[in-house]
Amino acid sequence: MRDLMNFVDIDGPAAGSIVVGMREMARADGQQHPRELEMIALLESDLTHTDADAVDIDSLNTRELQDAFLKSLALVALVDGALKPEEATLIHGYGEQMSRSKEEVDAVLHEVAAVMLSAFAGVTIFRDQAIQIGRSLGLADEDIHAVLDA
Repeated sequence: MRDLMNFVDIDGPAAGSIVVGMREMARADGQQHPRELEMIALLESDLTHTDADAVDIDSLNTRELQDAFLKSLALVALVDGALKPEEATLIHGYGEQMSRSKEEVDAVLHEVAAVMLSAFAGVTIFRDQAIQIGRSLGLADEDIHAVLDA
């Protein structure tokens, strides 16, 4: 399975912003999926000083912290199997606040989707189902086959 996160030293304010952003993403489509909540609780249990009540973009003051934030949001958005329009709007809005282009944010979403799909790399018996999962994650067929055949 591919790696998603590089080691990033996340301080209290940045950690708080990441958790708040993830919670906001979980509510973005009007439904809090149990997998989304589990993922957030798991991350929160490993962090300290996550009592922030709003995302502080200024606390995400390095490219690495911004990437960790965007990838965390993408994980929450995609963990239920598909990116909803409200979720796309939220993550792209944060990308704009960090002066990230639409293409950069789309690349993050693509990377997270590919990492999630890579859990199925090499499958043969349930390959059709894995392809459908890749499509629901927003991946193109050529990307799906590259991930599954890796």
